[in-house]
Amino acid sequence: MTPNRFEEGELRFDFDGTWTVSKWDDSNAYRQGIQRLEGTKAVDFVCVRDTPGGNQSVFIEVKDFRKEPARNKRRIETELPQEVAEKVRDTLSGLAGAHVSRRTEDWQPWLAFVSQRRNPYVVLWMEEVPPFPGHGNRQVWEQRAKAHGTTLVQQLKKRVSWLTKRVCVYSTKGGGGLPGLQVSNLPGAGSPP
Repeated sequence: MTPNRFEEGELRFDFDGTWTVSKWDDSNAYRQGIQRLEGTKAVDFVCVRDTPGGNQSVFIEVKDFRKEPARNKRRIETELPQEVAEKVRDTLSGLAGAHVSRRTEDWQPWLAFVSQRRNPYVVLWMEEVPPFPGHGNRQVWEQRAKAHGTTLVQQLKKRVSWLTKRVCVYSTKGGGGLPGLQVSNLPGAGSPP
């Protein structure tokens, strides 16, 4: 894998050179640190992106619900915003602890960008079976899917408002995304088990 290429589940994340990325939930600092506290959660990626306006910190949580859409419908609608918010909270605590205890890596750059007055971004990268397949024409379906995503963003914003108002939900099918980041499916992604 290239230094800025990561696989998470059935997705490949390719970050360009403007990104500094750590797979936080796989890091020694997380596993040997705050994860020891039962019930602690972690986002998938802790990132800093170099932008013309200055550096920006980004927390990315990845969810892929394509294999069991019926089973995950309730979770997406009711539990997911709280789960992501808890992961962001616990990640910030873990980063602070890792920095203070000097665990394996220097986490100070991430903490510095979070502590600046620039709000970090919280990104939920979520893959799911289209919520309204086969109903009407594509334009109607896209409008319904957009409304579904907007509701999820609003719920997540409420739960992370103590930290930031910058919340986004992206997918490989949704268009848009983060500058300098390409996300693609691994072979066989989304296939039923």
